[in-house]
Amino acid sequence: MGIGLPELLIILVIVFLVFGAGKLPEVMGQLGKGIHSFKEGAAEKPKIAKVAPKAPAKAAAKVVAKAKSAKKSAKQVAARKPAAKRRKA
Repeated sequence: MGIGLPELLIILVIVFLVFGAGKLPEVMGQLGKGIHSFKEGAAEKPKIAKVAPKAPAKAAAKVVAKAKSAKKSAKQVAARKPAAKRRKA
């Protein structure tokens, strides 16, 4: 149920007509390199980089510090708005 010799010949003739005789060796070479690269990639085990996790306490402290800073900034902005409205009036 695979590709037989007649089907393979038809495919090769179509490829020959599309790419021409001069470019055919280059195209087939690139195809072979691509298949070889794919097989190598499929055969090797995936490399997983082991990265040391950041200390959760340090990360949490940074988040808390940013939240406090944002809260202070929001209070400062809110405190300035009424004064700005008074100046316009």
